[in-house]
Amino acid sequence: MARDAHTNQRDDAKQTTNAVIYVIQQMKTENPSLPEPISFLEADAHDYLGDFFSAEGSKNEAVGCYEKCRDIFKEVGYTIGVGQEESKIVHEKSKFEKERMIYNNPSMRQVVIQVRRGA
Repeated sequence: MARDAHTNQRDDAKQTTNAVIYVIQQMKTENPSLPEPISFLEADAHDYLGDFFSAEGSKNEAVGCYEKCRDIFKEVGYTIGVGQEESKIVHEKSKFEKERMIYNNPSMRQVVIQVRRGA
């Protein structure tokens, strides 16, 4: 039951985050030069969405969100934010590479299977 409530909360948060991104994009259509805090809000929304996708194991979606966030930070000249997002992108991509390396190695694959079975 708690897991269902947690899943519902996460889904609600993702939906709200997507709504924030949509509203900001609509605002940009009407006025491309929005105040800088709006750009930070949009970047943060993409970052949060990337975190949701990362937690779900959706690497490509997470990386795409982090890249959008990084690009917005570049536009506003927020170099610390750019670095943070680059770090998240590299981390997300490396998780996939580690898994690929493990599953392409037969002996490592057996270890993973045994660990998952609790052996």
